[in-house]
Amino acid sequence: MREEATLHTCAEVKGITQRRLNEVSEKIAALERVKHALTRLNAACCGMDDDDATHCSILETLASSDESNQAH
Repeated sequence: MREEATLHTCAEVKGITQRRLNEVSEKIAALERVKHALTRLNAACCGMDDDDATHCSILETLASSDESNQAH
C-alpha cells in the first residue's frame, strides 16, 4: 500500500476516503430503516399463539409489502 502513495495526492486519498464514508453512512441509514420497520412489526405481534402462522400479522404485512413492491 505504501508504494501506491506516490501514485495519488493526499487530496485524492481524502476524496476516496470521503466517498467510502458516504457509502457506509448510506448503508447504515438503510439498515436503520429496516431495523425500525422490523421493530414495529415485532412489537405489533403478540407471538403467544402456538397455532400455525396462518393469520400472522407479520407475514400478512410482509406479503402486502411484496405485492406493492411488485406493482411498481
